Amino acid sequence: MELRCITTFLKVAELGRFAAAANALGYAQSTVTTQIQQLETELGNPLFVRGRGSVELTEFGRRFLPLAIDMHNVELEMGTLGRADEELAGSLRVGVIESLFYSNLLGAIAQFSQKYPRVKLEFYTASAATLHKLLTENQVDVIASLSRPLDYAFMDVVASCTCRVLFATTPENELAGKRGVTARDIARQQLFLTEEESVYRQALAKRFQDERVSAPRTYRIQSSHAIKELVRQTAGVCYLPAYAVENELRDGTFTALDTAFESMSVEVVVAQRKEKWHSPQLHGLVEMLQDMAWL
Repeated sequence: MELRCITTFLKVAELGRFAAAANALGYAQSTVTTQIQQLETELGNPLFVRGRGSVELTEFGRRFLPLAIDMHNVELEMGTLGRADEELAGSLRVGVIESLFYSNLLGAIAQFSQKYPRVKLEFYTASAATLHKLLTENQVDVIASLSRPLDYAFMDVVASCTCRVLFATTPENELAGKRGVTARDIARQQLFLTEEESVYRQALAKRFQDERVSAPRTYRIQSSHAIKELVRQTAGVCYLPAYAVENELRDGTFTALDTAFESMSVEVVVAQRKEKWHSPQLHGLVEMLQDMAWL
């Protein structure tokens, strides 16, 4: 049984199409078909039910899948035996919430690059929902995200912390320094928010609704970096996790509003897939994120 056939089987099972697997592996589609047929002949059972352009695992294929994952993981692990950190190569695909990318996470990235100079880091910034989907589909190796009420059965949460979400503005704003700022006070301001699918953005919308406050004049922007720049220029108000405005609060560019209601907290998680083999490079990155005060 050739290991390349196992790799091809796993890619077809992941993507659900021979053509997509061939494209991902750099093969001709006929090569993928031949390798799957070879594997099915050796196993004595069909692995896929063929449909119009797509395939699904047979019952035998579903039973074979965890064994194939184990075989593939052993192959990958054998390739790293006896190698020093600086000799390890390859790439890691890291999914990150955009606001986290501008936190002290950058310090962990610099440290990782010094220890593993031959490993390429590929970053994908997206919303929490999109990052969870990418991890589910094996499009990224690890994510640093905000938790949502999803099933984490397939995830291994390797690090987590709780972070406060707060309203921030410039010292020139009329609400700066005021005690007991209400939702109605905030609704009168220019309010810069992240996209609607953001966890804390949805919670804020519910608060305005519960307190029967008319929807404020808001500007929805995907980039927290751009939001902060707009607050600087307009003396408006933003609603972001504390880590996203930590530097501005420290240097006095921004001030946090003292609200009359309790601030929301979000859980920041670092997660990877449970059943996937975790390379020394991935272990190294995860350990750095666990050890560093990056939030």
